[in-house]
Amino acid sequence: MRLVNDLLEHFEYFQQRDDARGHPGFTPTQKSTAALRQLAYGAGSDMLDEYLQMAKKTGRDSLNHFCKEHFKYGYYLVDGIYSEWGTLVQAYASPLSDKRKYFTKRQESARKDIERAFGVLKKKWAILANPIKFWIREKITEVVYTCVILHNMILEDEGHAICQNYQGDIPRQESTITNEQRLDNLNIIKCREIHDNLRHELVEHLWDNRPDNLVLD
Repeated sequence: MRLVNDLLEHFEYFQQRDDARGHPGFTPTQKSTAALRQLAYGAGSDMLDEYLQMAKKTGRDSLNHFCKEHFKYGYYLVDGIYSEWGTLVQAYASPLSDKRKYFTKRQESARKDIERAFGVLKKKWAILANPIKFWIREKITEVVYTCVILHNMILEDEGHAICQNYQGDIPRQESTITNEQRLDNLNIIKCREIHDNLRHELVEHLWDNRPDNLVLD
């Protein structure tokens, strides 16, 4: 209920209002439950009609607002912990030079940490284990961060919080993406030349900043 009360107090969408017929709309608890069921069980918004008597659009809107508001209001639970950038590059299958061996070692180490972290999150939040429902990067980010924030809220309640310093809301701008932009993004992700150039730059960067006592097998 603490979660519901916080949403009710700070965000207008979760305040109960009358619908077009003058009847009371969905309560903050119902909207929050709809969002949490989609996050926890990976259920689509069209699966909420029987359980909550909620239309598909309302269920989708509840999830979007829930994630958006948690990304802003709960960002302190992930700020400074998770990297603001990531690399979608492969390690070298059979690295020969010391530079490539060092890069592959660092990349595989980072990948294991990420796989462990997402393994925990996917078990708790099934939405991350299913094909993503959004094409807009900002919405995908909000869903992932919301799952992380909820996970850290649980740790906080259990006395195992990672960060307890809240610095206030993080202002964000609304953004949209067209189908043309989406296709351009897919082409960039699949571009072999961009991938190879990025990997080469990462290899050089890591090698230039390697520790003095580095020992490679």
